[in-house]
Amino acid sequence: MSFSKGLGAGKLTCANFVLIGMNKAFSALLFATTLVCAQPANPPDPATMAQREVQFLTKRLTLTAAQQGQATTIFTNQFTADVATHASMKTARTALRTAIEANNSAGIQAAATEIGNYTATLTISDATAQAAFYAILTQAQQTTYNQHPGGMGMGGVRPMGRFGGRQ
Repeated sequence: MSFSKGLGAGKLTCANFVLIGMNKAFSALLFATTLVCAQPANPPDPATMAQREVQFLTKRLTLTAAQQGQATTIFTNQFTADVATHASMKTARTALRTAIEANNSAGIQAAATEIGNYTATLTISDATAQAAFYAILTQAQQTTYNQHPGGMGMGGVRPMGRFGGRQ
């Protein structure tokens, strides 16, 4: 089969058909992969989050087995209590977005107030858990802990508590 369009005449061979098909298949696969990767992952459950936190802190502070058990309880309780607050925060942020799109000043005020209250709740929860954790540390471990101004936690130094100001 021959054709004479575009830049010049040429032959369309079976190899060309295969290459075109492979390019389309590769493009579709790349697009599908992009869509899958763009989907937000579900956060881990509170017990898994606590386990990761304790593993991180054990490496940094050389926690004993007894301290690891206490820390696991402290952080599991905190993360479990925070689940509902995070869900409420998500709802409040959706309400804020809706109020912004509707140019609804009262709705913006109400949603912003809710977000502020939930942020305070999470900050209190984090600080309370950190205080309980700090109390189980030895003097040497507290010294290491204090070398990081915002405390220690998953991913390193926390400038504003465990969540770093993000929810």
